[in-house]
Amino acid sequence: MNFRTSKIVNSNGIPLISVNGDIFTGMAFTLIPERSSEEYVKLLVEEAAIKLWFPIIKCEWSGYESEKQYDFSGIEMILAADPDALIIPRFALMPPPSWRKEHPDELAVVGNSAAKRITDYYSIASDVWLDAAKTVLTNLVTTLNNKEYAKNIIGIFTGIGSHTEGGGWSCYMEKECYDFSVSNRLAFTKFLKEKYNCFETIRDLFQKHAWKNWGDVTVPEFEERMVADVGMFHDPA
Repeated sequence: MNFRTSKIVNSNGIPLISVNGDIFTGMAFTLIPERSSEEYVKLLVEEAAIKLWFPIIKCEWSGYESEKQYDFSGIEMILAADPDALIIPRFALMPPPSWRKEHPDELAVVGNSAAKRITDYYSIASDVWLDAAKTVLTNLVTTLNNKEYAKNIIGIFTGIGSHTEGGGWSCYMEKECYDFSVSNRLAFTKFLKEKYNCFETIRDLFQKHAWKNWGDVTVPEFEERMVADVGMFHDPA
């Protein structure tokens, strides 16, 4: 069995999902299995006409430490209510505590110029995390593709960062920011090299730091970032 072909298309200026060439315009719903039931899902299908679902897949690599195997109960609830449902499994690429304990240098660091602290969460900039996540995600896709309901699956929702929505870990945005880890410093240095190429240009842009070479580059402090139009965001207009 194979997944359906789906993609995001521009429909009169609005991004919509196309499934096997058909535009989907219905309602969608994120399903948390332990907070749901077959009766509740059936009600959503019949009363709210939910057709597209984002069921959370539970396993030890998605924040559910006790789940050593994939838990597809959310998908099963949905299909019991609607065998023709369209499904995009939601999977958080969160390594388990054992991985985080084994790789302390790959954890995110938050703070400001006065103090910094290591979180218990991975740095999104970590190549070690990314390599492991690729393997886990490949295994998930292979497993789902071999299921009898693969024909119902039109994509995978891969969640990263805080709340699996790309946010910074454990940040109190009014006084600190993310991420001062070694992984992110190296990623920031790489970004600067690719964008500006010439170190002299970087030295002129960041004069206050007195960097002498690429190895001196550091991630901008919280106070440096909060000078844009809206916090750390510039108005592009």
